[in-house]
Amino acid sequence: MICAGRSPAAPRAGVLSLPAASVGLPMPTIVFERTRHVAHRPEGGRVVDVCDDDLRAGVPFACRHANCGTCRVRLTEGAELCDPPGEDERALLTGRFRDPPDVRLACQLVVRPGEGTVRLRVLL
Repeated sequence: MICAGRSPAAPRAGVLSLPAASVGLPMPTIVFERTRHVAHRPEGGRVVDVCDDDLRAGVPFACRHANCGTCRVRLTEGAELCDPPGEDERALLTGRFRDPPDVRLACQLVVRPGEGTVRLRVLL
């Protein structure tokens, strides 16, 4: 299952996905390397919500609760714009998968508001 949820034509209420220049505020840009999809989020937010809003992100999900690792992504740019991993996420990534610190779970990854680019590469 890839980013199950709403269709690209029906964004969630209250979510703004406009280019930074049209809003005039610094905002994170989230780039999904596999699909080359780009999302702009002035408020930051959860990557899983970005994927639910637009299937072009191309991140597969299963449990959405840091249990399976289906949504593992490599954070190739912008780690400073992201919240650190929680205990459950870190335990799964370092325990079962023995992943390095630049690998995160898209279902747990939160991008903070602010200017910059977060670049993600899907591992599955």
